[in-house]
Parts: sequence; C-alpha cells; structure tokens
Amino acid sequence: MSDPLPDQIEIKFAFAIDSDTDRALQAIKGSGKQDPPEERTIYFFDTAGVSLTRGGLITRVRITVSGGDPNDSTLKIRGGNAPAIALKFPPGPDDGSNEEVTKYEGDQNASAPKAGDNQAPATTDSPAFSVTKKLPDKGLIDEALKNPAKLSALFGPTAESLFTSNGVVLGDLKAFGPIHATIWKFKPPGFDKKLTAELWEAGDKTLLEISDKKPRAQAAQFSAELFEFMSEKIQVTPLNTSKTLFAMQQFQPST
Repeated sequence: MSDPLPDQIEIKFAFAIDSDTDRALQAIKGSGKQDPPEERTIYFFDTAGVSLTRGGLITRVRITVSGGDPNDSTLKIRGGNAPAIALKFPPGPDDGSNEEVTKYEGDQNASAPKAGDNQAPATTDSPAFSVTKKLPDKGLIDEALKNPAKLSALFGPTAESLFTSNGVVLGDLKAFGPIHATIWKFKPPGFDKKLTAELWEAGDKTLLEISDKKPRAQAAQFSAELFEFMSEKIQVTPLNTSKTLFAMQQFQPST
C-alpha cells in the first residue's frame, strides 16, 4: 500500500521585515478588505541545538491574547515519516468531542514557474501530520514553561505515543520564546479568496508569512500566483528556511 498524499496543501511565502521591506508590510496591511486581527504568544520546545525541529518534529504551545481561538498545544511531524503516522492515527471530527484533533496536509513554499515554461511548477509539498489539544487551563502552560518535564500535561495520548516512539525525553527540552504573533485575513486584488497573514515578532527580528490552503489539484497554480504577487508586486525575497526555525534561532533556550 502506497503512502497517502495529503488532499490539502498549505502554500506559504515568508520573509523577514527590515528597513527595506517594511514597505511590503504596509502594502499588505493596506491591501483590500481585512478581518480583525488575532494575537497569540507562541513558545516552541526543543533541544538546545534545535535538533528535533531540524529533524521534522515540532512542539508548540500557543496562548491566545486576543481573539476567539483557545490556547492549544501542537505536535507536528513533517517529512517522510508523516504519511505512515497519518495512516496510524486517522483524523476524527473537529467538533469538540475529541481530546485531540489530528490533521494531515502538505506544506509547500510558494515557487515560481520554471524559466521558459508557461505551466505552473509541479507541487513539491512536504507531508505534515499534526495533533492539537485545546488548553483551557493556562496554569498548565505556565508550569511547563518553568519545567518542561511537565509538558506531558499539555498533550493527549496520541502526542504522548509519538514523543515516546521518537525517543523524546520531555524533561530534556528547552523553551524557545516568547514569539508575539498577529494573525489576520485579507483579500488582495487578483485572488479568489482571502489570504492569511501571520506577523511574528521573535527577539529583535520580525517576519511575515502569507499563506492559504488549496486542494492538491489547485496548489501548483496558486503557488506560482502567490510567488509572483510577493516577489514582483511587493518585491521581497523569501526566507531560505522555515519561519519556525528562523524564529527559534533568535532565542537562547530557557530552562
């Protein structure tokens, strides 16, 4: 049996904000109709050398500052191991009945069509399996930030089994953060639906990611359109790494 391909692809374009690219942020904030922003504080947990994230295992906690989403924890496995894990832990309904909500989708950085080719590039996504748990008790998060050995209280049985199978000792992890995130949706000219903008303030660095999710059949074309919009109309250069790794590298791990 072949590994399943994700049906939905999240296509992203992230770049660092500095004195030269601040105009891009202003251009995006002023583009089209926008929804009220949501604010969150984000922490990642990893070894001091960020070996788990580099290997495709991402541990994240989000605290809602303003907006309707609850605090939550997420364990994401990105890359070649994700399809097999998605088969083992199929998604359930996200209706509040489950302790954990699993998701299987593709991650892809927006890319340009090949030179001399009018066709959009092939979809080159990385499969990603994630399991998220709502955290109504912020006190548990505060305890885990002081002592990562208590991270187990923030995750459900699926995440716990994945930590164990990957040899992760929670007490050995360090907290990276806080990252202040502002998220809003907007609709620029030329797109058929709203995009998501996510602004991260990590240490003394600021980065912005523009993204949307598309069915696999539409992902390649949208990827090319988003790349053109960001790199030609706004004239910014994408990060050469993931926004998660870029943000984590701005911190000395605590604890």
